[in-house]
Amino acid sequence: MRCAEPPNACAVRARLTYDTTALEAGALGAPLTFTDGSVRLPGWLELDAQDDGTVARLLTANHRPEAPAGLSPAQAPPAELAAAPAPDLTPTEALVTYRRSPASGGLMTSAAGPGGEETRLVEVPAGADLAAFLERLADDPDVLHVEPNFRVSLAPLPSDPRLHDQWGAFAVGAPAAWHTETGAGSAVVVAIVDSGVDPTHPELAGRLLPGYDFCADDTSDCRASDPDPGAYAFGNWHGTHVAGIVAASAGDGMGVVGVAPDVRLLPVKVFPDAPRGTTTVATLVAAVRWAAGLPVAGVPDNPNPARVINLSLGGEFQSRLLEQALAEVRARGVVVVAAAGNAASAERAAPVEFPAAAPGVIAVGALDPDLTLSPFSNHGAGAWGPDGVDLVAPGRHVISTVPFGWASLSGTSMATPFVSGAAALLLAQEPSRTPDDVERLLKASAYYDPAYMDRSGYGAGLLRVDGALGLPAPTGPADRTVPVQLISPDASAAGELDLLTGTSTLLHLGAVEPATPLLATLQWRGVTLGAQAVVP
Repeated sequence: MRCAEPPNACAVRARLTYDTTALEAGALGAPLTFTDGSVRLPGWLELDAQDDGTVARLLTANHRPEAPAGLSPAQAPPAELAAAPAPDLTPTEALVTYRRSPASGGLMTSAAGPGGEETRLVEVPAGADLAAFLERLADDPDVLHVEPNFRVSLAPLPSDPRLHDQWGAFAVGAPAAWHTETGAGSAVVVAIVDSGVDPTHPELAGRLLPGYDFCADDTSDCRASDPDPGAYAFGNWHGTHVAGIVAASAGDGMGVVGVAPDVRLLPVKVFPDAPRGTTTVATLVAAVRWAAGLPVAGVPDNPNPARVINLSLGGEFQSRLLEQALAEVRARGVVVVAAAGNAASAERAAPVEFPAAAPGVIAVGALDPDLTLSPFSNHGAGAWGPDGVDLVAPGRHVISTVPFGWASLSGTSMATPFVSGAAALLLAQEPSRTPDDVERLLKASAYYDPAYMDRSGYGAGLLRVDGALGLPAPTGPADRTVPVQLISPDASAAGELDLLTGTSTLLHLGAVEPATPLLATLQWRGVTLGAQAVVP
């Protein structure tokens, strides 16, 4: 959606309606939009009449407003979710790829290859040594490949207690981006391959497409499927939270705003409806292929293929079959974004988990509100794949949608949908972009501060949605501040604007009368952007 006139129309649409109640006591303000005719950066002019003249401050849409009074706290996650024991991730099945279909054996067909090869699930006998069993299977001359059917988990870290609460949206420059692109009118679909999404949530209901449940039996074996991707006990929490970060509705007078509030969501359930349930590689292979519009045996075709697949999941394993499926969907133009993992600590270094570590997948780490790496965020390439962290995004105390309301969760699971939402906006802006194009733009526009960031933990740096869309945004300390000037008929004042926080230094104009016209300018990459305002 391109911003329409008047200049502040998109601010209203995106629920960034600046008003005098958000200013300092006694201050006045007026909306403005910096533009050179193509680039548009909306914001606000704050004015405060003092004894020695008028003090002004320029704010962009990325300036985080104060909390309004009287808001009730966000929900806490159900006790059953927080207290559930860690799941057993020991594989109980093997994925066996045969040169031809075996005469018998196997529990289900998970995939068929173009050369006639077929992959089947084979149950590991009770009490059998897994490695020895896999070796025996591999000795069969008809077998091309054997790997454990690894179990994969979700890993949010439940934490504390709407637009003002969304520190992450401001940190990645989403509010300014909404004035350029929201995904409205586009065909972009983001698949939430997760635990299920609450279909009744008022901030998501208008965004959801018919999805699919690849774990309809609600066991960690995931042997059944059906067209209802909802989970109505516990599972909806994680998936609903992730979905809201991507595309919670804007302008509805409630809750939060997603990074791409007008794109469509495709819920794909791959986990059982249980606290800390697990899924399998076989389930993920089927779900990822279906989400991208590829055929899956025994499942109706997906009429709404995704352009972005969000995988807020992972584990300490590596799967050739899942890697092949991910390569297939990328070849169809699908951007795949995955969580780096939450297993790191001060005592334990943990490399990026799979599938985030797979080639071509955008691996996302988590940041705290002070923009430092969250202690739990996995980083570095290692045993689970060749790739490390590509980008970081807000992952601590992230408020989003959950069944019956909103809640704050933490984890790389929460950071990942920020990047998925940004990828969706890039594709809405220019549908011909490839996955490589999207990744390149996201990385080139990221904010990286070498004074405290390193490539292992932060990758290319902090996601900046505004910068990726071509708006003024910082990529590091050198371009974090830009010159600004405020000009009245009788005076002018110069200062600097911090593009990271969206706040300028104080500008001393002298005495100005009501209805005085003002011109504000901003210098960015050799271009002058101008904005007009009138003193209230």
